[in-house]
Amino acid sequence: SRIRVADLGTRDFPSLREPGGPGKPIEDLGRLLGRVKHAMSEDPTRMHICCALVEADGKELRATTTDGHRLSTIAVPADFEIEALVSRPGLDAILRLLDKSDACSLLVEAGHLFVVCESRSLSAKLVDAAFPPWRAIVPKALSRSAEVGREELRVALVKAAIMAAERTSAIRICFASSALVVEGEQGQRGDVRVEVDADYDGPEFSFHLSSTYLSEAVDHLEGERIRIATTCGSEEGAHPIWVGEVDGSAFDVIMPMRP
Repeated sequence: SRIRVADLGTRDFPSLREPGGPGKPIEDLGRLLGRVKHAMSEDPTRMHICCALVEADGKELRATTTDGHRLSTIAVPADFEIEALVSRPGLDAILRLLDKSDACSLLVEAGHLFVVCESRSLSAKLVDAAFPPWRAIVPKALSRSAEVGREELRVALVKAAIMAAERTSAIRICFASSALVVEGEQGQRGDVRVEVDADYDGPEFSFHLSSTYLSEAVDHLEGERIRIATTCGSEEGAHPIWVGEVDGSAFDVIMPMRP
């Protein structure tokens, strides 16, 4: 048998961009991007949030994503400066590149982010948009804060999600003396209540959150203990809920829901 395949010619193949100089070495890029991807918008028409903000200020390298209802951010030490908006396809390509090795070098040049990992390199075109001022919505004074076991809370959220509100997936989080209570209710179908031991000695209060958002936040945090905090104890308020690691290096901010 014989097969003949027509080619398009090498002259039509686009030229590959090459970095103009050495990049900045970084060990944790894949870890950073992988842990914030869950909060990135999936709406391609909203390019300013359908991306990840990667920035370094000479002290730390930080990756941040948001979909307008929540945000996720994580930082690691870094001694260089950089700023880039990486699209969702670009982020996915970088994660595939760093699948086996998280060590790489970074360089932003001519509207592109260059990632070099061993003998492989990738050039991702940056998003030309303005990322929202995300620091403005991060609660500054966390007056109500509870510390809980991450695995214990994760299990409680799985149980409560079974009876989460059908339309909104909302569950109720209650701060009580030495406990965090997670509740789900579906009217006549039934309800669930799970109590988790917590380091908390303030007044009792509660709020509603998306079980999906909170579960994804907890899943992408590390360490045995995490914190859930807010600036106000009023269930009727619209104060953002802070969910993060005890040292504050990684956290999500989730907007509460109406019951």
